[in-house]
Amino acid sequence: MGKCEGKVVLITGAAGGISFQTARQFAKEGAKVVSADLDQELLDKNTQTLVQE
Repeated sequence: MGKCEGKVVLITGAAGGISFQTARQFAKEGAKVVSADLDQELLDKNTQTLVQE
């Protein structure tokens, strides 16, 4: 059971950089991650990466 199990996290600017890595870490810790970014194409790509991990 991760430290963030049962938590929901909202991350803006999540398509890249620090925000993407933050989303990745929260997901690894068991949180449900809700992400948003202006670059929808990159966000979709990175979301698929997180789902596969």
